[in-house]
Amino acid sequence: MKKFGFILALAVLPLLAACHSDEGEGEPVDFDAVSYTLYNGGHVAVGAAVVEPVPQNLTIPLEVEGPSGRFSVTPPGITIPAGETAGSVLLEDISLQEGDRILLSLNPPKGYAGGRRSSATVVYDPREALYCTIPGSEYSFTEGMEMTVVVTGVRSGASYVAEDRLLIPAYISGDGSVSDGSAEVAFKEGGFIVEKGSNIGKGTLIRTHTNDIERPLSARIGIVDFDDSRILSGGQDILLHIPKTEK
Repeated sequence: MKKFGFILALAVLPLLAACHSDEGEGEPVDFDAVSYTLYNGGHVAVGAAVVEPVPQNLTIPLEVEGPSGRFSVTPPGITIPAGETAGSVLLEDISLQEGDRILLSLNPPKGYAGGRRSSATVVYDPREALYCTIPGSEYSFTEGMEMTVVVTGVRSGASYVAEDRLLIPAYISGDGSVSDGSAEVAFKEGGFIVEKGSNIGKGTLIRTHTNDIERPLSARIGIVDFDDSRILSGGQDILLHIPKTEK
């Protein structure tokens, strides 16, 4: 019976939020998603946004319902900095268990109203959050070169092994200068592949253009974490030197 009530609450919350938005006065405040995933040992950023930039720091109180003592929220509310339209709060796993869920609701301050996404759910995933590190800091590119990434579990440490074949996405960026080579190379499979039973990922870099370049180029490689809160070490920069193509 308790589980049925919990499910019913999830179904009713979006309806209440919509009513609140219709009845309230002021600019709507919304979560940036209706569902977030929090991985074992990891953390997830939960964001809220308004339409127009705020003239001064705007703190939006956050109502949180979930298993007491098993997670933390830092800070307790979401603050949108002056001149911005969005802010976020960090939810961190302390000792959540499979099946645990956290319900979030926005409590808009005066002058604002709850929007269509004024409630959200955080779902716990028992798979470990991962730290991913590319050994070294500088490489010289050769066609078909293989790079590696070391994957460490947040709680299992170096003893982590992939339960299934796993893709660690990677991106290549540059600075837009005349020596920016970010458009010249790419990962063959979009990043690093970690085979089942391993904690080492391998990625093959290939040249995407064959036009002659009269100067050496450089680019930076990082680990993507934009859409996957399971990967915690995104943004590591590796400098990649790319020689000119041969005539």
